[in-house]
Amino acid sequence: MKKDISVVRQGFKVTSKPTPIIPGGKVIQGKSLGGIKKAVYKQSKQMDQNDYARLRQGRDRHEGFPIGKYIQTPPILFTRDGHALYLGDHFRGRPCFLICGGPSFANIDQSKLNLPGVLTMGINNSVKSYRPDMWICVDDPRNFVKSVWLDPKIMKFAPLCHGEKKLFDSDKWEEMSVKVGDCPNVFHYRRNEHFQAEQYLFEDTVNWGNHKNYGGGRSVMLAAIRILFFLGIRDIFLLGADFDMDKDVQYHFDQNKDRGAQKSNNQTYKLLIERFTKLKPIFEENKLNVYNCNLKSNLKVFPFIEFDEAVGYMKQDFPEDVKEERTRGLYDRQANLRNAQKRIDKIKEELEKMTKSLNKVKSLDDSSKAKEQILGIEQKIEQKEKELGKQLEEQRQFKLYGEIRDK
Repeated sequence: MKKDISVVRQGFKVTSKPTPIIPGGKVIQGKSLGGIKKAVYKQSKQMDQNDYARLRQGRDRHEGFPIGKYIQTPPILFTRDGHALYLGDHFRGRPCFLICGGPSFANIDQSKLNLPGVLTMGINNSVKSYRPDMWICVDDPRNFVKSVWLDPKIMKFAPLCHGEKKLFDSDKWEEMSVKVGDCPNVFHYRRNEHFQAEQYLFEDTVNWGNHKNYGGGRSVMLAAIRILFFLGIRDIFLLGADFDMDKDVQYHFDQNKDRGAQKSNNQTYKLLIERFTKLKPIFEENKLNVYNCNLKSNLKVFPFIEFDEAVGYMKQDFPEDVKEERTRGLYDRQANLRNAQKRIDKIKEELEKMTKSLNKVKSLDDSSKAKEQILGIEQKIEQKEKELGKQLEEQRQFKLYGEIRDK
């Protein structure tokens, strides 16, 4: 057995095998080099997880905190790597349909959702029935069809903690190598799991209900309304928000729920009704209007509106048929107005010269020859005045129509 070799430096005895210490000052007694490395890695990994959780979850995993009173508004949306993205008021003033999973969505004329001016957001696998403009999820990304993730045309919102999770191919029934963060047009948000109505619209993170420690009942619907509000949308029309799940038909897409899951969903609907009841006056105070397009829905908190009426409201500023929308004259609009004004100014200048010439002749000569000259000038002035009237009318038509039209 080898003896420890000791040396003396400035009165201190130092052994050739110093007592192992890992970062943070913790002394490890009786650990081999391999054991020390594992301990260091374990603590380092724990520190990384804490940093990761803070980045992904905010101050606390469950809690959000109100913003805008004592601090500047924090970022709500992020890239995969945690860089802030600002899309506040991105759809300022535009209404939007929020497509939920209830079977009543199958009964509407979905082709009307494709009309110009109609904005849509889908949740979860509702995208299987209709491809929306925007889409949002909260649960594990492997629960949802791969095509929504891979579609660059759909604007997607997903929790930041899902960025490094892999997709699932439901056709091949296998996990894919593609991760959420690899997909196009994805915006990430941080979520919280403690619902507090008074700060729901203005939190640093996005609430989706309550963790079981706070009574349970979570739903992507809460996250969707919060994101839509942040995007500047103030009129939300609910589709497929039936709030009733039975054994026969659960969704408007192919999916079965066992009796336990049906009971759980119906319990969540009851909790959501309670929360929306608390939120309604807060929505009204902040000019957020939510309507339900299903008269038979169990969600009665929000007023009912016919689907066709909601579509008409969205299209009210749009042409009846955008294919017939006029393009002729748009490129020349300003040039035509400038040229018309130049012609008018030139005629006015010529009239001014003619009038001065006429007055001069009248004041200097009263002969018959002068009278003949005066008559000729007056006739020219009359012609110029007619020409001026024509140019003024053309200018008026350019302003009104962008082109010359018959009277």
